[in-house]
Amino acid sequence: MEILHRFLRSTAVPLFHPFAPTERIFLLYLAGALVLAVFVFWADPAVSKQRPVPGFFRYCFPKAIYFHRSAVMDYMYFVFYKMFFFFLVIPFLITQQAVAGRVLEVFSKIHPPLGIQPSLPVLFTFVFTLSAFVIADFGIFLAHYLQHKVPVLWEFHKVHHSAEVLTPMTVYRMHPVDDILSATLVSLFAGFFSGFWLYFFDQPGRMITLMGVNMFVFAYYLFGYNLRHSHIWLSYGPFWSRILISPAQHQIHHSVAREHVDKNIGFVFSFWDELFGTLVVPDRKLDIEYGLRHGEDKEFQFVGRLFLLPFKKCLQKWGPFRKPSS
Repeated sequence: MEILHRFLRSTAVPLFHPFAPTERIFLLYLAGALVLAVFVFWADPAVSKQRPVPGFFRYCFPKAIYFHRSAVMDYMYFVFYKMFFFFLVIPFLITQQAVAGRVLEVFSKIHPPLGIQPSLPVLFTFVFTLSAFVIADFGIFLAHYLQHKVPVLWEFHKVHHSAEVLTPMTVYRMHPVDDILSATLVSLFAGFFSGFWLYFFDQPGRMITLMGVNMFVFAYYLFGYNLRHSHIWLSYGPFWSRILISPAQHQIHHSVAREHVDKNIGFVFSFWDELFGTLVVPDRKLDIEYGLRHGEDKEFQFVGRLFLLPFKKCLQKWGPFRKPSS
């Protein structure tokens, strides 16, 4: 029954995403992005002089972007992929709980669990919540870093970067291989942390949540997350951009400009990029061309190609069907 329940829930995902706080296009998160877009609009003298309401909607929802062929492909891909998510991704996932249980088992063979009782439960809950947030973010960063640096993984990650325009739906333009890698690394890191916590303390780590979501994740999604895949330029300035990835920095990440390739890889925190030498902090608004270099994005024009083309390219480059070198 559990398998049937997960299947039914996954096939209904396209319909219920806007109403699920665990999803990035939850209506409240979109509303938060919209509020920030209002402030960006009024701060831009080039557009704010227009009639306020019509001008804002033309600024925020330009037809040239939201009806662009790339955006339409995002909408189609989202529905198709989510309908088959149960078969394409879920069977290959490992759970955080399984990793935590294994870590606890290994540690316990070395020495019995310590069973420390926290003296300040509220503080410990806050520390666990924040630590889980930071650790999961590093797992996402590392997966994304590998997707850019490992040639085989890059072939699959090209699906995401083939978007020629950015809308909030572009976040779902991910190949199943990308999602499996990211989920696996997050489960490994978060599971190790949970198992470590279980070994030292006499109770599982408790998380502070809002609508069932880690409070820090909820806040990050609420305050402008959906602007990162958009045309709306929002920078956090020179100081905060070295701590948090701003929407502007993620837009730079999608740029085809040579100086922006493999930059601003982070999801939430930008100090991972600082450590790995991939950080770019803009000092002004940039005009960005999105997509893949050398016009390669033109190869990703159909839903079927978004799924199958990476496999074809890998076989041609490294498999039995590889093309002979000239």
